[in-house]
Formats: sequence, C-alpha cells, structure tokens
Amino acid sequence: MKVELELGPRFKKDFKNLDKKVQERVLKALDDFSHDQNHPSFRLKPMKGQKKKVKIWEAHISLRYVFTFEWLDDEHTAAYLRRVGKHDIYGNP
Repeated sequence: MKVELELGPRFKKDFKNLDKKVQERVLKALDDFSHDQNHPSFRLKPMKGQKKKVKIWEAHISLRYVFTFEWLDDEHTAAYLRRVGKHDIYGNP
C-alpha cells in the first residue's frame, strides 16, 4: 500500500539546506518509504523520550541522515514529514 507523504514547513526548510547529493538521496529514500515503509534499511522506530501527545517516528536515510514524521492515520496510509537532516535534528524533531 502506498503511503501519502505531506511535507511540513520545517522539513521543506531542512531539505532546502541539504547538499544536492544528499537531497537526491532523500528523494530516493522517500520514494522507497512511500512504497515500503517497513523495509529494514529505514530502521523505523518511535522516538524515545517523547512528552508530546503526537507520536513522532524516526527513519534512517543513511548512517548520517534521518527524517522524522508522524502517522496521520491508524492504518499508516499517510505521514506528515517533520524534519530531515543529521542526527542533531533529534533535539527538535
């Protein structure tokens, strides 16, 4: 089942600040994620230490780059992309 992706404003800003090569890698990863979010390479998991009502998840693009998101429905057919970048985005996912 294909997942619809909604890009949040912070995600767009983060993406814009990435190198072109990294941007290409992110786009490929998002395309893969939209078709198979359970692929082991994403190492998908809920973020630890959350105090918000919204459950934020993390997915790996590579060893250095990750993106954070929240599911918009219980069936996991739509996701709101929050941030993308190196692991320092964990401080404000």
